[in-house]
Amino acid sequence: MFNSKYAAKKETEKPAKGIFSPSPFTIAPKSRLYDNVEPLYVGLDTETTGLDGDAYPLSFGICVYRNGEHSPSEDHHIITLPPTKRVQNQPQRQMLDARGFPIRYPLNPEAEKVHGLSADLLGASYQGRITRDKNGTTLHPALEHGAAIAKVMGILAHYQKQGAIFVGHNLDFDWGMIKKSHEAENDRMSPATAGFNLTTARAYTADSQRHAFARGDGVVGTRKNYATGVVENVSDSRKLEDLCAHYGIKVGAHAALGDARSSVELLLRQISMNREAQTRAGFPAGGGGGPSFSVDDEEEPRTASVGSSGVDYSQAGPHTAKQCNFCNHLDKVSSSNKDETGKVVDRDTHNAIEMARGWHKNPEKMTGKGVHPMTPQLVLTAQKRENNA
Repeated sequence: MFNSKYAAKKETEKPAKGIFSPSPFTIAPKSRLYDNVEPLYVGLDTETTGLDGDAYPLSFGICVYRNGEHSPSEDHHIITLPPTKRVQNQPQRQMLDARGFPIRYPLNPEAEKVHGLSADLLGASYQGRITRDKNGTTLHPALEHGAAIAKVMGILAHYQKQGAIFVGHNLDFDWGMIKKSHEAENDRMSPATAGFNLTTARAYTADSQRHAFARGDGVVGTRKNYATGVVENVSDSRKLEDLCAHYGIKVGAHAALGDARSSVELLLRQISMNREAQTRAGFPAGGGGGPSFSVDDEEEPRTASVGSSGVDYSQAGPHTAKQCNFCNHLDKVSSSNKDETGKVVDRDTHNAIEMARGWHKNPEKMTGKGVHPMTPQLVLTAQKRENNA
């Protein structure tokens, strides 16, 4: 089912050069091409104290898109103070200055020019004053770093259980920042201790910058020559702001939530162009891993709810031997319920997932009747069992 507002847009781009796959997440990220809008995208971006080894996030932007449509009520823009430095070999002890105040990691002046989050603004926000970012948007009060990263991990874990695909522009950088922040505030423990599987999140990331490389995109823009320090005009830029300006997408302007939204909007535009390229080449568009049927195709309406296990029963469709959409969804939800060693985290969640899988793949065994391979109504039986457990 393809609901994106970009579905009807016509583009004249050349066919993409990368690799299309019914499930693009099974191939190397640098070669992935996306031609199907997934049911749940979670856009993510961070703004940081700098880019060096001592850099930490100052803001986290998280946005949610369901079936290609933005869900503003699920947006989060979390502002945080820089973390405090810790005594060497004693991570629970903060370093204090001569007045007894915590010593925090400094803000790089160049980074501050980019995102506008100054020490004075963060301090005023933390004290409860009304503050605005450089775009004039009112900010929520800043949190201590430990509280902020705990909130972020909880949000990400919530959507990971629903089988989210995470979207960003050069998201490897942001994943590294999130991991670093969590470990700094939790005695170097893995993000898995917060219920969030970073390995799975990386595997199910759709990076709009990598996608631009796979498509062969390159637009007029600027790039800093780090050898000379000079910003140069180029014709093959893949920066978020240059790509968005080229395609007429609202630029986030280095506010974390704005850039998170811009990344998802850019990915949706890229998907639309990929579909157009496939159609021109004579191939059916949208053969990827999304739902293969719509509500209008069913004899009975679905309840379209997500169980506590994270299984989205609205995606249930007939089982197919190769690249089954609902099987792929169950695999993603199951992966989010495993730690980084592959062990199941929550046994009840595991049992609910496998119950749904059983009704989906082996209805004859589950019902004791010679039922034709899976219908959505049978999976709803598993949904009712989970919700009534």
